[in-house]
Amino acid sequence: EYVAPRNEIEVQLTEIWQELLGVDKIGIYDNFFELGGHSLLATRLVSMIRRDMHKEVFIRAIFEYSSLVKLGNHIRYIELFENTKDDKIYKRRIEL
Repeated sequence: EYVAPRNEIEVQLTEIWQELLGVDKIGIYDNFFELGGHSLLATRLVSMIRRDMHKEVFIRAIFEYSSLVKLGNHIRYIELFENTKDDKIYKRRIEL
């Protein structure tokens, strides 16, 4: 059953998957590999995420989080970690 993207990350991933896989309608529960993805396209997907979303995603994540919603949640986790790391660096600089 089709479920549309619910947030900015899911919208961005949908656009990247559409471009990469040549599929028009992609829902958040769709699986990258079931839509025609394979290891070479997964490598390109990582490059496109880095280019378009400026997120450091590793190839392993594409295989572990192969649905759009799971990959989106993984990227949100990365963002939270980046923000936490930046806060710690900022606090550390203030203490010095």
